[in-house]
This record gives sequence, structure tokens and C-alpha cells, in this order.
Amino acid sequence: MVDYVAPLGSPQSEGLCAALARRGYVASVLQVARGDWLRVAGGLRDWAFVRGLGTPTGPAFRWYVERLRAAADAEAERSGARVVLLGHSAGGWLARAALANNEWAGDGRTSDSVVRALVTLGSPHLPPPPELRDQTFGVLRHVDRAFPGAHLSGVGYATVASDAIVGDADAQRGSAERYAHGSYEMVCGRGAVPGDGVVPTCSAHLAGAAMQLTLDAAVHSINEPGTASPTSRWYGSEGVIDDWLLPAERVLGLPTRAPPREPSPLGAAQ
Repeated sequence: MVDYVAPLGSPQSEGLCAALARRGYVASVLQVARGDWLRVAGGLRDWAFVRGLGTPTGPAFRWYVERLRAAADAEAERSGARVVLLGHSAGGWLARAALANNEWAGDGRTSDSVVRALVTLGSPHLPPPPELRDQTFGVLRHVDRAFPGAHLSGVGYATVASDAIVGDADAQRGSAERYAHGSYEMVCGRGAVPGDGVVPTCSAHLAGAAMQLTLDAAVHSINEPGTASPTSRWYGSEGVIDDWLLPAERVLGLPTRAPPREPSPLGAAQ
């Protein structure tokens, strides 16, 4: 999406891709336009999806999974190396869905022969409690049940969350705390918990992940909470990115920045 390249119309030098390039990565963004998300409504033609029993292979999200797999294949072919998937928000759990049970393409390649690691930023990995409606109509529940935690042994997993904003139902209307309370309730069933303003910390980590890192100041979105202005506090901002990228490099065994290195292929999901 364009916001990972030029956030909210800011210069490209302020985008996530540029920040990664400055650190030696060849970053590409999965080509998903905002209008593409309307295709999720296609799930309403799927009776299982309507009943809350959706799967990643259903019409609501199959297009995304297939597009991500094709993009990863193309990048691995171009570079001759396994790629690192970087998923923000829904892109993180959808990347898990794409990795699935290691089946990948008809040419015999498997997901762990294409993907070296998955790093997620503020992704809601855990479904809500059974008494709450799953906003993904059961697709996230299916992913968590069928491919729990750091599912593939051949892929390195790293999850990044934040506890910067505690939800507060009594906070001022329009405040980040008030908005967070409602969002957290939909994700985990509790509003008065810490998180990044959209996803509660308790939902953003995967059991078995090589790194489960919680930051104390990062926010979920590229805009300052409660405004339409770009923020310098989101996970991909220049001043925040090293707080998770450096630990992820060490834990996942990715090339470090000293001494200088050859660019490594990296695809940004969502």
C-alpha cells in the first residue's frame, strides 16, 4: 500500500520502505489498493463465512493469500534468496495464513523454502473469546486453531507489539485512550488493557516465536492517534524501527549492519 511508501502523502524518504532501504534491505510492498479490501465482502456469498466459520481459502481472503504467495515467489526467484515477510496489522495474521501448513505452490516449492522469517508489527494474532463475534468471521480463529503459534519449524517468527496506550472508556471523546478501549474490546474482549491504540498487547504475540518484543512508545497507525497527521511514533517510523529491527536481526540470524552488507530481500505484507 502507498502509505508504506509515502505515508499520508509525506515524502517517500519518510516511508517504511525508505527506512528499510537505508538499513540495507530491498523492500517491496504487496500491491493492495484500499479498494481491494472491498473484496472481503465477497465472503458474504460463502455460507461458512457468514456463519463465522470462514477459512483463508474462502472468497473473502483467498485473493490476498494467493497474491502474497505469488509476490514472495517472484521476489525469491529474482533475488535467489529466501525472503523475510514483514506484516503490519492484518498483514501479519494473513501472512500466517499464507504460510499455512507448508503447502505453497504447484511447482513443488514449500512455504519454508521461499520464506526465511515472518516479522509482524501490531498484528492481532489471537482470536477474540468464543462469546464475542470474530470480526474476521472465523478466519482468524481457523488460522489460530489450524496453524497455532510459530507453526513452521523452518521459518523464524518475531512478533512486535506495544503497550503505549491503555484503553479507557471514560477518557475524553475522540482521545486515543477512548478509541483504544473500543478497539481492544473487539479484539480481546477487554478494553482497559495496554496496547498500541488498536491492537492490545495480549493479542499481538505468538507462542513459540523466537522474539516476542513489546515496545513502550510505539503506536499502531501511521497517523497520530485521533488525527489525520503522520506520526513519528508508529512501528515503521525512522525513530522507532531500530527498536525492533535490531533485536529481530539478532534473534532471527539476519545479516547485521556492521560490517556493511549486501541488501537482503524483504517483502512488506499488507
